[in-house]
Amino acid sequence: MAADDDPAASASIARERTAILYRNAPIGIVASSLMGLVSAWALAADDPAVIGWSQGWSLLLVLCMAFHLGVCRAYGAASDPEPRLWNRLFVLAALFEGLAWGMGALIFASPTHYYRQVIMLVLSSGLVASTAFVLSTQLAPFRAFFYPAIVPHVLVQLVYPYPLHLLAEAATLAFILSVSIATQRTNAQVVEVLRLRFLNEALAQDLRVQMERAEEANLAKSRFLAAASHDLRQPVHAMGMFVGALQGRPLDPASRRIVEHLDGTVSALDDLFGALLDVSKLDAGVVQPALADVAVDPVLDRICREHAGEARAKALELRRVPSTLWITTDPVLLERVVRNLVSNAIRYTDQGRIVVGCRRDRNRVSILVADTGRGIPQEDAVRIFDEFYQVANPERDRSQGLGLGLAIVRRVAPLIGGEVTLRSSPGVGSVFSLQVPRAAPPGLTADHAAPTPAPAAGRGPVLVLDDEADILRGMSALLGGWGHDVITASTIGDMLDRIARSDSRPELLVADYRLANGESGIEAIRRAREALGADLPALLITGDTAPDRLAEAVASGIPLLHKPVAPSRLRAAMGNLLREASPQIR
Repeated sequence: MAADDDPAASASIARERTAILYRNAPIGIVASSLMGLVSAWALAADDPAVIGWSQGWSLLLVLCMAFHLGVCRAYGAASDPEPRLWNRLFVLAALFEGLAWGMGALIFASPTHYYRQVIMLVLSSGLVASTAFVLSTQLAPFRAFFYPAIVPHVLVQLVYPYPLHLLAEAATLAFILSVSIATQRTNAQVVEVLRLRFLNEALAQDLRVQMERAEEANLAKSRFLAAASHDLRQPVHAMGMFVGALQGRPLDPASRRIVEHLDGTVSALDDLFGALLDVSKLDAGVVQPALADVAVDPVLDRICREHAGEARAKALELRRVPSTLWITTDPVLLERVVRNLVSNAIRYTDQGRIVVGCRRDRNRVSILVADTGRGIPQEDAVRIFDEFYQVANPERDRSQGLGLGLAIVRRVAPLIGGEVTLRSSPGVGSVFSLQVPRAAPPGLTADHAAPTPAPAAGRGPVLVLDDEADILRGMSALLGGWGHDVITASTIGDMLDRIARSDSRPELLVADYRLANGESGIEAIRRAREALGADLPALLITGDTAPDRLAEAVASGIPLLHKPVAPSRLRAAMGNLLREASPQIR
């Protein structure tokens, strides 16, 4: 939008033009007045006959200077100066000064002392030329000073001709014309510069507003996902517990197949919620990388072996190029990134091969996943890293993935010091590259100890706290099938009452993070430990994905699982807690 079409921009330009005018004027006012006083003194010293006129002209210059400086001072003291009023005052002051200089041409004119005319013409011409630059932001003040100051010299030359006066008159007229045109052009350029400046400021402000709106929308999206996933995770989690309980019971073949189908459905939902949770955790900033020097080859080998079955099922060749390189990264997050890239390559490759390897580049190592798949059009190459965006899947076919894998890759890569790039051609294939810092191979590596089996149940009951009746029933069935005695409660008060009435001390507390009536699992664990007078092993389970809640749960230091929880994952987490607490429990 042009400034002329935007009243706010036009007002801003007018205010700025006036401010520049008053900001530059004082130095020019003082300099021109001093130049006039010195000239008057010099001409009076040369010809005593004009001393009286010289003194009068000097006084007039001083008065004009005082008036103009007074106007500038008043403008500087005004809190919100209105441009139109102050422009008129400036024009009036400039007019007085112009008339004073024009009177100087008439005062010192002489038919016999033509050199005085030349001196005054030269002084006036230099003065108005320099003033043109100072007054170029506004044409009205320039004209008010310029023409009264210079035109009288033309009249004097007509009244008192001297040698070459015709040439001088022509030169003066040419000077007037050229300065007028130059000042108009300078004024137009100043206005355009100011217009562009305020336009850029307006665009920058609009960009800030749009960014704030985008951030608000992103937070609203996260809150929506958190609320929706929490409400959906509750029944899915309960269903997973019931399916886990059924799998531990004797069933006929037909029933066993139904349970397996149910388990597959729960696993698919778990994958969806897990991906949503990963995005929320990354947005919340609760994922902190644990950087270490890692050999690349074992990581790539493990990922390729895990996906070998998927590749064979599609008659694809999945090949790994061995490497001896080491990198500095978080091995867990690195596996997540590369696993997503390999999984995507298999999903979108219909024939040919996928090659996984790495390449050294000075202080970086590029981990490459190349495929001979469908390729990605240029217009989609950036958007594929957005949440839920998939190329050629408008029907949202779940067999083609959820559209969250690359969004997670984009968020995780910077955490491990990496950067993901893509080269792709439709119908030829794609190459994803993850660049990470290179590390020097150590002389000796340590073997990771194998996990210790979980201790057997039976030392005390497991206390389960949740406000969903279906989850309490499902957990009771599942944990009972594992040989645990189970105590269930739906509120903190109910839990404390059951602890007080129990004949044996609970060996573990499994608490939902968000309970009814604003209660939280963190508070429940604290109250249970106070009631028992010991550091009771505890586990939080949540279906919440809100970034602030995730950050709070992680800050508590209590192990956290996310609904829906696979029975095997729950059993492993409980086993680890009981094993760590075994020296304390008798």
